[in-house]
Amino acid sequence: MLYCIAKITIKMVKKMSLKYFFKRFYFSRTQAPLLVTLGYTLTAVLWILGSSQLLSHIEDPKLIHQIEKFKGLAFVFITSGLLYVLLRSWYKRIMASHDQLKATLDTIPDLLFEVDLDGRYFDYHSSRDDLLAAPADKLIGKTIHEILPKDAADVCIEALYEANVSGSSHGKQIELLLGEEHKWFELSVARKIDLHSTKPHFIVLSRDITERKLTEEQLLKLSQAIEQNTSALMITDVQGTIEYVNAAFTRITGYTPQEAVGQNPQFLGLFKTPTNLYNDLWNHLIKGEQWSGEFINRKKNGEEYFQSIVATPIIDKNGNITNYMAVGEDITNRKKSEEQIHFLANFDPLTGLPNRVQMEDRFNYIISISRRNEHPFALMFLDLDHFKDINDSLGHKVGDELLINLSQRLKSILREEDTISRLGGDEFVLVLPDTDAHAATVIAQKLLESIHQTIVLSEYELSVTFSIGIALYPSDGNSLEVLLKNADAAMYRAKIEGRNSYRFFTEEMQQQSMRTLELSNALHHAIQNNELHLVYQPQISANSSTIIGAEALLRWNHPIFGNVSPSEFIAIAEDNGLILQIGEWVLRNAIAQTKLWIDKGLPPIIMAINLSAVQFRDTALPELIASILQEIQLPPEYLEIELTERAAMHDPEKAIVTMNKLHNQGIRMSIDDFGTGYSSLSYLKKFNIYKLKIDQSFIRDINTDAEDKAIVGAIIDMAKGLDLLTIAEGVETVSQLKFLKNQGCDEIQGYLFSKPLIPSEFESFVAERFNGSTLVS
Repeated sequence: MLYCIAKITIKMVKKMSLKYFFKRFYFSRTQAPLLVTLGYTLTAVLWILGSSQLLSHIEDPKLIHQIEKFKGLAFVFITSGLLYVLLRSWYKRIMASHDQLKATLDTIPDLLFEVDLDGRYFDYHSSRDDLLAAPADKLIGKTIHEILPKDAADVCIEALYEANVSGSSHGKQIELLLGEEHKWFELSVARKIDLHSTKPHFIVLSRDITERKLTEEQLLKLSQAIEQNTSALMITDVQGTIEYVNAAFTRITGYTPQEAVGQNPQFLGLFKTPTNLYNDLWNHLIKGEQWSGEFINRKKNGEEYFQSIVATPIIDKNGNITNYMAVGEDITNRKKSEEQIHFLANFDPLTGLPNRVQMEDRFNYIISISRRNEHPFALMFLDLDHFKDINDSLGHKVGDELLINLSQRLKSILREEDTISRLGGDEFVLVLPDTDAHAATVIAQKLLESIHQTIVLSEYELSVTFSIGIALYPSDGNSLEVLLKNADAAMYRAKIEGRNSYRFFTEEMQQQSMRTLELSNALHHAIQNNELHLVYQPQISANSSTIIGAEALLRWNHPIFGNVSPSEFIAIAEDNGLILQIGEWVLRNAIAQTKLWIDKGLPPIIMAINLSAVQFRDTALPELIASILQEIQLPPEYLEIELTERAAMHDPEKAIVTMNKLHNQGIRMSIDDFGTGYSSLSYLKKFNIYKLKIDQSFIRDINTDAEDKAIVGAIIDMAKGLDLLTIAEGVETVSQLKFLKNQGCDEIQGYLFSKPLIPSEFESFVAERFNGSTLVS
């Protein structure tokens, strides 16, 4: 019987296991003690009731006494068995939970700490000790401020206080230097419920987010790079619908992200792009290939712009295209620059006419057609007469306006197939297909007539002319270089022969052009090779017949070309830029010769040196002459500077400034070749000069030409009226001398007295005129 009761009890106890009650009655863990109490009470009640019921059926007192004797002992055994079963079941469950919890914790890479509100460590769990800020054996009992840097410790304490108030804290981050690595941790803190502790404890989960932090930083950099990129960026889905645009897209197009997202890129005006280009874009993208090209798009304000596009498919790890990305750069300014560069490379920026490069391309086309068809064509070289005078007197702005006006006139005269080019400055070249000599003559006359018509620019009325040189293909050359050179030579001849005219190229021009080139090259070495020398022509007083001065005259004796005329090589020196160097050489040697003669005992004379117009316009001229005089120690009163009438009147205001500087230095000034230019009497009064030299062209026929007599007489009378001296050059006869003396001319120069002499001959001439005066050797 007792056995049956025990067996029933144990079975009931098993059925009353925690699992049974948790499942059937859903008891919580906090109700477990009640469950045990109820189980114990039920067992006791059943035992008492069952044993009492059993004893009520037994009549034998002795047996009853024995059963009662062992009833308490049996109850102890039964309840102990029950307690054992319960404890064993609970222990297994506790150990299972412990093992599961340990396994769970071991799989978590995060650090777990138990700390109090002061941050003191009570326990920890870590699957990676390398993430601990201190060795594990030194952690327990220490505070956070003892283990961590202050900044990190302060963040942890802040999280503990937040969890103490609200129950938990999440998201706070700290940075630690572990070894040589910087590590980032994110803290999650929860307050621990402990009924036996008066001081709150907290569970702190510290998660290593270093990789996430680096990833976030990289993503932030990428995001900033995309958003701050100066190029427009657009991302679409596979159907081409815009999903994202960056700030540069808005800046360039004017469309905000809200206006662009959801649209097809064609809303920007891609329809202006050729269809084949647009199809090529999509063919590449669909195949997973990158594409690049240029589109003409339209901004929100309607303005069109050029955009360079690089479109790329975005492919996931499985190789599927998920999106398309396009990076666009506004290249409108670059396109304009390219167009401008192309224009400047091929066209004259002032007139818009083809420049030499473009002209060469057109020339090559014309000559190829002419060769194939055996047709002639003409090349004309046009040079504006006296254009420099216009620039100098009216300014470069007026000069530019004149060139533009002339370019338009020239274009209006020519045919569509003709080519007109501006080489630079005031030079133009025309290439005229199917044009022979007769047609070229007609065109040249038409050009001269049209250009000569009055041109009104601003407040000025200008009448200008061209000098035109003409070369014909194939007779005058079969290349651009040759035809240009020959047309240039013909143009130069037109200028020499009066300007405002045209000349066809001839062989004689070719020879002259070759000689000019050869002389120009040879002139570069003339000073170095001692090929230049000075001769001196005496200047005689008309009244006393004494020597009062000499004019230094430059001569060039070349070993091949022989004696080259100054009238030929001076012009060449002015053109090739050697005139300043040669002019300084003349000044230095003539002044030195004057000083040498004075030192030798010759009576002091005035040395006259003729300046080129180019040399006179050099602003450094007064300082140069002063330095040479100072260097050689010649008093300035023995130097006279001769300036042609034309050079003086080229820019009279500047001439006055230079003359005043020379005059203030004590240097004499005279006007050479007077009567051949166009002097203004008002300016002549302002010039600081003391002498006029009458040009020899008026002296030559003075005995037979009444006009020459009248001109010479007028010049002498005018000079006297202005208190100026006069000197006549080119005097060769006694009758000429007599006339000049009768008119009151002050000085004479010419072959009647002496030809130009080398220094030793000049010394002998002076000695003879002064009856053999002793010279210092």
